[in-house]
Amino acid sequence: LGEPRTPLFRTVSLFDHRFQTYTTFTVPRRYTNLKFINGGSRGTLVSSDDTEKRAHVAIMKLNPVLSEHREAQTFYRELILRKSIVHPNVVQTLSVFTPQSILDDFQDIYIVMTLMQYDLETVIYKTRSDHKTLSFLIYQILCAVNHLHREGVILRLWSQRRLFTEVAQLWARNRLQGRKE
Repeated sequence: LGEPRTPLFRTVSLFDHRFQTYTTFTVPRRYTNLKFINGGSRGTLVSSDDTEKRAHVAIMKLNPVLSEHREAQTFYRELILRKSIVHPNVVQTLSVFTPQSILDDFQDIYIVMTLMQYDLETVIYKTRSDHKTLSFLIYQILCAVNHLHREGVILRLWSQRRLFTEVAQLWARNRLQGRKE
């Protein structure tokens, strides 16, 4: 009775090469072609095709977060913030779902987000960037941070992999394909 509803969801196992483990994703059938991107302490991130919206998306399966009341509160606050912040330089949360239909069986949370082709680390280290380009990327990051601060959000986690910008994605795609700006 507590199993995922078969017609609405499908289960896929993906291999994490870094940790040599499999992660099982149970996602709505609209999400196809799941590919492992990264895994960490917060969860596992995959790319996918959304057949309803005809878009590429990122899906994060969160590691169990609701085992304690405080963790559940933190997750809920973060979810509300994610859904309320709209800015071109901030990754958008498109959807949140769980495959479990009964509260007693509840264990998995998935967040569907916009998919960025490249993270900032890839843009900086895998492409040759001139001063003008780096200045523009820094400007875009500062615009996003300024927007978050105006919304009352203070960032704690600063790393190149966590900073994504739409502009960096477009610029990097053109650079990696050999096009001029």
